[in-house]
Amino acid sequence: MKKAAIFSISFLILFISLLITAPFAFCETAPTGETAAVDQDAREYSEKVKDKDPFRALITPPPSVVAHEPIKDDIKVKHLEPVIKPLPIKVTFIVGSSHRKFATLCLDNKVYQMTNGDKEKSDLFQVIEVLDNEVKIFDARVQKERTIKLTVE
Repeated sequence: MKKAAIFSISFLILFISLLITAPFAFCETAPTGETAAVDQDAREYSEKVKDKDPFRALITPPPSVVAHEPIKDDIKVKHLEPVIKPLPIKVTFIVGSSHRKFATLCLDNKVYQMTNGDKEKSDLFQVIEVLDNEVKIFDARVQKERTIKLTVE
């Protein structure tokens, strides 16, 4: 117990001495007649280039992006393409057996007698298949396959 008592008394003395000297340690001022100690390594800054700002930004930001407003000349008017009409072909007669059939086709007052796979001379159309009551053709004008039924006059 003696050691603990001695330790606590010495601790109290140390604590009291700190309380007494602490205010003077933080607000101590230099005497009026003395000058502050000068650092031996400190030098005064001298500019090598006059009027140069060492803190000026060297990289300038890019200009802001402005949205392009359309001009009347930029607007293009879409012209409607003319509608392409299919060839005015009529099937007037179909004859033959189940193995091979012939069809009579009329185009612009010209008569064509054709079977499967035949083409017109100027490649306007091609017969794909001749059936009992209709003919399947490929129309080159509209680039489409069409079915033309037999017309009875």
